[in-house]
Amino acid sequence: MWIVAVAITASSCGSSKKVVNDVVPQNDNAPAVAVQSQSAQGPSRLARIVSKQGGWTTMQAGGSVSIGGARSFSSSMQIRMVRDRAILISLRPILGIEAGRLIITGDTIIVIDKLHKQYIQENVSLITNGIPATVSTVQDLFLGRAFLLGGGDLRSNLSQLSLTEQDGLAELVPIEQPREFSYSFTYGTNDKILSVNVVPSGKTAKIYKADYTDVRTTLAGNVAGNVSVSTELRGTRFTLELDYDEMRWNQPFDIDATIPAGYKKISGKNLLNMLG
Repeated sequence: MWIVAVAITASSCGSSKKVVNDVVPQNDNAPAVAVQSQSAQGPSRLARIVSKQGGWTTMQAGGSVSIGGARSFSSSMQIRMVRDRAILISLRPILGIEAGRLIITGDTIIVIDKLHKQYIQENVSLITNGIPATVSTVQDLFLGRAFLLGGGDLRSNLSQLSLTEQDGLAELVPIEQPREFSYSFTYGTNDKILSVNVVPSGKTAKIYKADYTDVRTTLAGNVAGNVSVSTELRGTRFTLELDYDEMRWNQPFDIDATIPAGYKKISGKNLLNMLG
């Protein structure tokens, strides 16, 4: 069951390049705010929120992971990220011994099962549910940072964002949205992220939601220390919780994506079979 701890969702969808080709503007009635002007009171709330997403090069932390749904599992873990390049999650359920790992590089995911000496190597869409993702998208999801599908630094793309407010909460919405679904980010009265929501076009029920707590001020700006994902995995309710301990930033290291010799490659459709 160890490998479920690193699965966000499971379905097939297009690459991040397809998002760029398929995006369409929101309807003309969607509320928006002027985001680039500054008044005597200081920058707009949108500019203030986005300014708290700092730059970073690497991140590493320990912590724990828990999953729920058809199967339940908890484990200690170690996580490493190289910005825009790679993610490594090492699952260590007993005595700190690594039982398996998940590596994402570019738009490729590699899942290595050390217990059974087998691996999966597929497009990262294997573990996303309607979100054409790259390693950069998954990094932002795991850290509680708003993002633009298709790429781009929010701090230099304020004109591509809309912000609405109600009762102190703020909803940040990219102006260009994919045809198949919409996505948005909710912030609290303290301008710290609360959630990301993904909703299919023409519907109201969420297909994906991530809630964030323990949002910390770090060298990389505001990031979440606790991530709780709720979605479906092959039609079954699935929850994932990542709880980080102390995060260390911008220390040089490499992520080894080498598949051990002698391991058997299996199809991505067998991902759920790895859970046992």
